[in-house]
Amino acid sequence: MGYEVKVIIGYHSGSEDEMGRKWFNPIATYDLCKVSLNCSGIKDSPGHKLLDRNDTIKIQPIYYYGDDGNTRIEEDRYGADLVAFDPEILLKELKEQAAMSDYRRFPPLIAMLESLLQQSWSEGLTVVLFGH
Repeated sequence: MGYEVKVIIGYHSGSEDEMGRKWFNPIATYDLCKVSLNCSGIKDSPGHKLLDRNDTIKIQPIYYYGDDGNTRIEEDRYGADLVAFDPEILLKELKEQAAMSDYRRFPPLIAMLESLLQQSWSEGLTVVLFGH
């Protein structure tokens, strides 16, 4: 079973709010459409439970502001809290999926992540899976 998923790439910064969330600054969004992923990693994560809990994966609860600059977004359309995690985890899963499938949306996202990971990000690049 798959879910409509957007990958939001960016970084989080600043101090945590009262709920432990950090502000997330999106720099790119990529729509994977309907997909099923397993990043061996993060229980009850972005809305659609795509990721299983693995305590070795560091997650950061986040929020960001919508296109209007005023609407605070803390959860996806499935009602789950948003969490950011290491893009290397997603990249590994995408490469595994691409090796088994010819889904046309994987190669461009793989290329974008690889390119962004080659850059120096002082804040630390992270990704969020947003169910919609």
